[in-house]
Amino acid sequence: MNYNELKRSLSPYKLNSYQSYLGCQTDKELIAAYMVLQSLQEKFYLPLQLVEVTLRNNINGGIRDLLHNRGATTNQINRWYNSVPVTQDSTRQVAKAKQKASREVRGRGANHNDVIARLSFGFWVYLLDTPHRITGPANQAHQLWPFLNDKVFPNRGGKGIPALFNDLNTLNKETVKISV
Repeated sequence: MNYNELKRSLSPYKLNSYQSYLGCQTDKELIAAYMVLQSLQEKFYLPLQLVEVTLRNNINGGIRDLLHNRGATTNQINRWYNSVPVTQDSTRQVAKAKQKASREVRGRGANHNDVIARLSFGFWVYLLDTPHRITGPANQAHQLWPFLNDKVFPNRGGKGIPALFNDLNTLNKETVKISV
């Protein structure tokens, strides 16, 4: 096997991180580390996907129910992602998901489910962060917690949203690190 040629075909950014973090000295060690880590990532794909899809569907359903109970219109409920995000980053992620959905869905306009499916795991995790836990009339449109606690996390065993945010945020950051 020509390790040098294989090395040129793979992601230089990823391989450089292997050299930095794992101390790989040769191309052979580098390619071996790449293959082992790819194999490990594969084992975690399904459980991580289940966490992401469950979190997404529970939060989406919870927000829709919450808005319905607050008397929102069907259009507001179906487009909650236009008003709930409070940070510039989350608003940018929604815009990106809407653009991607429009590009990928051909022959019809992108609907609510198309946009929801294209929002990243990090987006869903950050809906648990402090801006969505602040109480008061000015934040009513953005406040999700504690209203969604049991709907989104029915088996949380009394664990608070800040602790769940920390756990999911760590998982999100570690997942991003592994895939880089």
